[in-house]
Amino acid sequence: MDRKNLPIIFLILCLSLSGSAFRDEGLFPELKGHKNTMNFRVWAPAKEDAAAIAGELEAYYKRFLRDLKYGGMLKKKPEIYVFRNYQEYLDKTGTLGYNTFATGGIAIPRSARKPAKIYSFLSDNLLSEVLPHELTHLLFKEITAGLRTDASIPLWLNEGMATYEETGRRYEGYVNAARARGGLIPIAELVNYTNYPSAQDKRALFYAQSASLVGFLLKNHGGSKFLAFSKKLVRGGKNIDEALFSAYYPQIRDVSELSAEWSEYIEGTSH
Repeated sequence: MDRKNLPIIFLILCLSLSGSAFRDEGLFPELKGHKNTMNFRVWAPAKEDAAAIAGELEAYYKRFLRDLKYGGMLKKKPEIYVFRNYQEYLDKTGTLGYNTFATGGIAIPRSARKPAKIYSFLSDNLLSEVLPHELTHLLFKEITAGLRTDASIPLWLNEGMATYEETGRRYEGYVNAARARGGLIPIAELVNYTNYPSAQDKRALFYAQSASLVGFLLKNHGGSKFLAFSKKLVRGGKNIDEALFSAYYPQIRDVSELSAEWSEYIEGTSH
């Protein structure tokens, strides 16, 4: 190597290292903790926070792939930003133009140039509910719709999958209680929601019942069929009856048969 080139090479190396350090600060330099794993980049208030969060994210990711019998990999590493508290979360996401009032976290799907992002804050349910829920939104969107802006995931399917993947999966008790009092949402109504129910109790039941419906399809018919069904709904141009017939025939041919099978399933799980 020509010794005359050593100062130039050293300068390039220093600039490269400083650029990496700057990128590791992410969007918010006050988040001092950073952890880079195989599939995620995490920023949090302290190093130990970032390490713990990153480890849990990797575990969620493996479970998600296992549930869907899917072997793909993320195209870009999602970036996860976890703030110290709710107020800081509101303030910082507000500077980015997001209205995150009364939310525990927000997921921003990736674009052709930018990676997906999750914003949240330290809380008791961060690792058990918020992060697995928001991460599932990102993963499910990427697998079923990719970067297509004209493809939308039905509300029940999107929230049902995200709620199902929460640690603990506590939706079953809520569904069984609603069933006991005769207050379940009819499946034909549930699968056609385009907006969240306005009443808080019904909105909570919508989340729980959607998760139960997803759980039934995954447990009784397998992840491969469920993923095929989801893709037909999201980007295959099929309505729900057509997607059910295509993916689940002859066991399930339309929404009425889905409702009947699901009702039998929850009756069995309530004992």
